[in-house]
This record gives sequence, C-alpha cells and structure tokens, in this order.
Amino acid sequence: MTQPPTPLTTCVNTPNGAAPRVAWTVRDPALVDTTARYDFSAMDTQVASVLAVGARIYLRLGESFNGPNDSGDVASWAAVAGNVYRHLIGGFAANAAATADPEYVEVHNEPDGMFWNGDDADFYALFGQSVDHVRAHAATAMHPVRIGGPGFTRNVLRGMATPGSLTQGFVGTVGPSRLGFYSAHYYGDCAVTTLPQLRDWLRTLRGQLALQGLADTPLHISEWNIGLGQACGDAIFDTPRLASFVASALVLMHEDAFAIEAAHYYAGTTVMSLFKVDDGNPAIDIRPGAWGFWGFHELAAGTRLASETCAQSQCGNFGDHPDAPAVLAARVAGGGLRLLVANDSASARSLAVQVRNIEAVTTARVRTAPSQATRRVETRVSGQTVAVTDAGAAAALAAVTETTLPVRREGERSLAFDLALAPYAVVVVDLM
Repeated sequence: MTQPPTPLTTCVNTPNGAAPRVAWTVRDPALVDTTARYDFSAMDTQVASVLAVGARIYLRLGESFNGPNDSGDVASWAAVAGNVYRHLIGGFAANAAATADPEYVEVHNEPDGMFWNGDDADFYALFGQSVDHVRAHAATAMHPVRIGGPGFTRNVLRGMATPGSLTQGFVGTVGPSRLGFYSAHYYGDCAVTTLPQLRDWLRTLRGQLALQGLADTPLHISEWNIGLGQACGDAIFDTPRLASFVASALVLMHEDAFAIEAAHYYAGTTVMSLFKVDDGNPAIDIRPGAWGFWGFHELAAGTRLASETCAQSQCGNFGDHPDAPAVLAARVAGGGLRLLVANDSASARSLAVQVRNIEAVTTARVRTAPSQATRRVETRVSGQTVAVTDAGAAAALAAVTETTLPVRREGERSLAFDLALAPYAVVVVDLM
C-alpha cells in the first residue's frame, strides 16, 4: 500500500521493489453470490489441463505473491473462497470440463510471510469463515472434503514459539476442529542442506503441534525443496545430489512419527523444477531430482513394510540415523519385496542388507538411476500442460542400469546381501 493509498485500476498488480500491501474489499457484498461477477476462465483452463494428464487437484484458496494481502472485509473474502470451491465441484457457474472433487482444500498460503499483511484477528476470522463456507457447500452438495491450512513458512517453528505472533495464536483462535490437516513449507539451505536438518524441523514441528492439541492431526508439507527460488542458483538442480536428496527426503517423510499425509515438491521458479526447457524445443530435460521420484514411484503401489537402519549396533528408524543410507521397503504385486535405497553422500558406501520372513529368493535385482545432469525426452502438450510421451518415458527408463547380486541365506526365512552405493546413488532392489 502506497502512502497516500493508491487505488488499483486492474485485477493484476505488478509491484516494484518490496512486497506491497494491497487491501481488498467488495463494493457491494450483496452481489458476492452472483455468478456473473466471476471470471473462472483462467481457473478452468488450468483445472482442465491437470485433469487431462490424469493428475488430481489440490485446491489452495489463496492469492498471488503481489496481493491482495490485507482485508477487513473477511466475510466477503470467505464467501468468495467458498464460491471458488463450489465452482470446482460443479455447483456455481459450473463447467463440466473443469469439474473435480479436490483431493484436499488448503486455505491461504504463508500468512506469516508476505502473503498476509493485515491484522492477525482478521486473518483468523478469514480462515475460520472460509473453512465454514467450504464445509457448508460440501455438505449441501454431498461431496466429501478435507480442508486445512494455512501453509506457514519454514519459520513456523520460530513463530509457534513466539507468544503473540500470528503463528502462535492461530490454532487456539480458529479452533482445532477446523483443521483437517495442518500445513507448512520447508526449504533447505541449498548445497549445505542436510537430512538431519529436515528431520529436526519435522520433529520440532510435530512436538509444537502436540502442545497445541494437534497431536493426531495430519501434517501437509505443501511445499518443499532443497532451496527456494534463485537463492541456490540453477546449477545445483542439475547435480546428481538432487536425486539422492529427493529420494531420502521422501523416505524421511514416511516416518510414522511425523504423520505426514501429503507433500509437494515445489518449483516456485523455473530453476527449481524437476524438468527443464531452455531452447523453445518441445522436448524437455529430465533433471536429477526426478529420479528420486522414479525410485519412490516403483514402491507406490506396494504395501509399506517395517525397516530399521543400524549404525554402530544402534538400530532405529531412518529418522534416528538420517546420515545413513535411506531405505524404504514395500511388498509389491506377486508377493515380492522391493527396496528404495538412496545414498545422500558425496562418498561411496557399502550397505549390508538383512531381510527376515522371506523365502525362495536367490538373487537381488538392482536397478540404478542414471547420474548425469539431464536427459532429453519427448513430450506432448495437453492444453497448457506439457507431459512426457510414452516413447519419451521409455527412452528415459532405458538409461536405468540393471545388475544382479547373489544373496546369502541366514536361516530358514532370512537372507542378506551387500549393496555397493555410489555417491548420491538412487537404486531400487527387487527380491522376487
């Protein structure tokens, strides 16, 4: 907000310099529920594009980085938020081509950052009333809804520990019953980011939530990445380490103690992306971080199994030993056992693997993700969404190397084998 205040003449604000303070209000609140006052064309295009490639919708009822980020007219704001949800599920200016039940609904985004510059009390009211509107519309339409928020920044730990802050007062004011999940964002410190730092952040946050009465409330890490924006530079996202960091972070976020229900690897600027286009070519480059998701995807349809990580005769969850190689295990179709293993270290390592309650296995098939910076693949365009073609996916997967290892029987229903891990390696092991 300039001094003196300057009315905006368009819906899109282009700030210069520091983040502006943009106040929002409705001239005639009686018209908030009038469909003719809304333009859903941009939203419909995006939703249709997402649905076209088989993805699901995670609806964030927030706003752009350049505002609006202040309002005393919280009743109108909440009503608009409810109508956006109602439109998506097909009940308000419906568009059949862009109708979906969102997987989750997140109200607002980083209110402890630059996305809210108003009074704390107004934000609490805005959040609570938005939740109430969405739930009421869902009930009327007989649609299921999981709603929560508000997507606090990584500084949520400091805010939660600061009496009088917006963050510290949030849960007690809006009420735990309005939070089907609690969401926050984690961005590391680029090249010096470590998995113990992420582990400690998650442990602290879960402890703080328990003190606020949310011990059993699912956690959403609705944005995460090794770093944020241009701070890391472009080159780090083409280094092999991104593959092992992504895979290891996914393993860590599966720790039961963290109760993480959803997590989104976020590329707020193009340098952070898993894919890269820099020459106008319709093909894209797969960057190393994508191979961390490849390894995880190989286990996604399976049933997770318990695993322990041991160091110096002390065994526990991966969260207890986050400097060790990360291991996630699952029972997959056909009854076989599959492991995702990642070595988030610049040094080669040897991992001794022991498996109990398994029979009739004599070899381990080891598939290793490629370690080069990028790999170009063929794509197709669906609306505004670029998707890898089947041929492009096959070409990329052809770069995965495969070897077999002998296993040792260590009892009637136990086996063991030694796995050599290159620096920053991501491997998938099949015991069939």
